[in-house]
This record gives sequence, structure tokens and C-alpha cells, in this order.
Amino acid sequence: MKYSFLVPVYNVEKYLGQCIESMLSQTYKNFEIILVDDGSTDSSGKICDDYAKQHPECIKVIHKQNEGHTATRQIAIKNAEGDVCLFVDSDDYVEADMLDKVNDEFSADASLDMVIFSFCYSNNGNKTKRKNCIFKGNEVFEEESKKEIYETLMFTPFINSLWVKATRTDILKSDPTDYSEIYGKMLAEDQYQSVYLVTAAKKIKYINNELYNYRTDNSSITRTFDVCRLNKMNTLFAYNRFIDMLPQWNMNTPETIERLQASWFGYAIYTFNQYYKEAKNSNQRKAVVDFDWDSFLPEFSVNNEHISQSNLKTYQLIKSKKYVALYLLYLKNNYHKIIKKFLREKL
Repeated sequence: MKYSFLVPVYNVEKYLGQCIESMLSQTYKNFEIILVDDGSTDSSGKICDDYAKQHPECIKVIHKQNEGHTATRQIAIKNAEGDVCLFVDSDDYVEADMLDKVNDEFSADASLDMVIFSFCYSNNGNKTKRKNCIFKGNEVFEEESKKEIYETLMFTPFINSLWVKATRTDILKSDPTDYSEIYGKMLAEDQYQSVYLVTAAKKIKYINNELYNYRTDNSSITRTFDVCRLNKMNTLFAYNRFIDMLPQWNMNTPETIERLQASWFGYAIYTFNQYYKEAKNSNQRKAVVDFDWDSFLPEFSVNNEHISQSNLKTYQLIKSKKYVALYLLYLKNNYHKIIKKFLREKL
């Protein structure tokens, strides 16, 4: 069985070498690496070309104009020739036995369409295992039991990323979704694309192996304060995707819809808190408060029992432009975090 590593590349010259070397170091040797340079302005494109010259038997490079992560992945999918595809972000890296572990599963069960695995956080070379997934490992999901996969995708971050999934290429190529509507989005693209994949995959297996290393020590644009970027972080498109799929999943109940509404409400408040925390002065804090946060929200009821009272209180303060009250709330929350950190260190 042949595997395809699909790698969107954009301005990652610092990390790209380690990423490519980790794929070349696989103990399982039947694979290809497709590097799609999304109009990089640093030396990333040249690094890709240099590696392709050294390894023409397994590395293919495609250069294109800058369109963003999702568009770049679609180009990689179209050019994939392997039986199974794995996504790798170009500032991350994979374990040397990744393909061996994944291939063991596909070889043992020819009816598998997808293998989901775990990952580690990598910070300056130090790895930290993620908190345990809600799955124990070696669990198979098909037919009715796939509802657990759908719930996990909707309500937790455990399987959102494309890079924790090894998916049969024919499923990826058969996806009819027009992803151009989310080009330029900064969040939830993976979750959005995963909806079709987990629906089309008739049989999915989860293995509790950390096969991927997600780098946290890079200067991600999502960690930079810029209120103008907020529209790109609106994930309501993913919420609408789930709402559309609920009837097909036989999960179109008031309870599920209320949980989804509460989940996206919580996301909006979380995003507000993150940006408010990064604001450097009162003018920036005011800009965050004055942003149209309702644009992040689906229709919801304040009586939705799944919405936390603390999130609802923050939302009401935002709506009524209570700048001082929000700042005092921020100071209170920050004070409690400092005290908790101090106590942990002392204990």
C-alpha cells in the first residue's frame, strides 16, 4: 500500500527541513511527499525544490500563488497518487514509525476507510502528550457507533485536525464540497472538511498512538493581536455545516441543536477573551469590545441551559458596552490565575 504525505507550505523556512526529514525517515518506505508551496516569500520554495532534486523518487513540488491553507490542500489532494493520504503542516513533524503504525491497521482490516491517531505538543524540542482523548484506543466506529465520532467532532477538539487522520484517497477525491467559500479563513477549516470525510468513511478506527508532533513554539498568526483579523476567525460556517448534516446523521434533535448553539456561544466568548487579553491599551480593548460579536453567533436563547452563566454575563457586558465592568472582570480573572499559579509553584 502506498501513502501520500500532503504538505501545504508557506513561509516556514525555519522548520521546513525538520518536517521533510521526518517524512523521509519513515521506517515504512512506500510513500510520496507532495509539497505545495503557497506563494512563499521566504526561502521555503527553494528548500522544497532542493529536497525534490535530492529525492526525485518520492518528492513532488508544486508552486502556486498564495490562496491559503485550504486551497493549497485541495491542490495536494488532486495530485495524490497513494492509496491513503496523511496531512502534515509544514511547521510540524511526524514520528518515524507513523506509516508503519497506520499501515498495520489498514493491512489488518481492508474495510477500514480512516485511521485516527493522537499527537504530542512540541515546544523547543520538548514533547508533551496531549490530554487523553475520550477514546481509549483500538476502537472501531461504523454504522450507529459513528454517532460518537460525529459528537466528538462537534463538541470537542480531539479529532478536528486533518493531520490526525489517515484517509483513503478515493474518499478525499470524491468530496464534492466547494471549499472556495472558506478560503482565507484562519480557524475551523479542518473541522469543516472533516465533516465530509468522517461521513463518507464507513469504517473508522482510533489508535491511541502519538504519531504527530504539533509545534507550539512558532509565531502563529492566530496569536498576534489584530482586530482586523477577527472576521477571518469567524467559524459560523462550520456551525452551519453541522446543522445541515444533523438530519443525515439522524441527530437532528432540539437537544443537539442547543448544545451546538452553546458550543459556538462559548467559542465566541473564548475568542473575545483571548483578544481582550492581548490588547495592550484601553483603545485596543475598546476596539475588541466594539467588534460585532453577534456575527460570530448562531441564533440562541438566553434560556439555553447549556450556555454557562459566566459566558452569558460576559456577553451581556459586551452588548451593553460596559467597558469598565469588562476590564474589572478581566483583572479579577487574571488575579485568580496568578494566585492559582503561585499556589501550584509553592505546593
